[in-house]
Amino acid sequence: MSLRNSGDRAYRSLLSRPLLLAAGLFLGSGVLGYAAGGQPEARKTMDSLAEAIIPLRELDSLHLLLFIFLNNVVKAGAAVILGFVLGIPTAIFLMTNGIVAGLVIYQVMAEWGLGYTLAGLAPHGMVEIPALLLAGSLGLEVGGEVLRWLRRRPSNVRRRLRRVIRPYLVYIAPALAVAAVIEVFITPLLLRG
Repeated sequence: MSLRNSGDRAYRSLLSRPLLLAAGLFLGSGVLGYAAGGQPEARKTMDSLAEAIIPLRELDSLHLLLFIFLNNVVKAGAAVILGFVLGIPTAIFLMTNGIVAGLVIYQVMAEWGLGYTLAGLAPHGMVEIPALLLAGSLGLEVGGEVLRWLRRRPSNVRRRLRRVIRPYLVYIAPALAVAAVIEVFITPLLLRG
């Protein structure tokens, strides 16, 4: 099925509002995370995150790639599927990722500067963030369908869940695989340079 056919165009237009909402939740939370980056609590959070990833430094590149990919693909999948709970878990997923991204950007910029931050985050982030936003928008769309059902308006939750699986498998999972490859193999080269 081509993206150019009318069914896919209609489906993409349905996603425009949820996609804007997903982007707004993520970016707004990212701004809040960045603004809170200088607070002592934020530093404690960053220290906790740093401790949590220490075991990952022991992994060879292939296992690290697999871990990053599986972690991201499972969380993105959960954000899509759990959208049936009125989109609440999906919104929490987007806001949590936004806050953490904002905190990380603040801390890395404070310690290493803008160039290092861009080299470390932008290459894989340009692929990973749109994939996560798309996953969030799909979950929010499922949540909207459930809300329509609860209001006794025309809806088909089961069909909507089936329809979000295709973009998840065709676009999101492969994009997260590409982002993991960039993060494991390309980002370290850029940071050394």
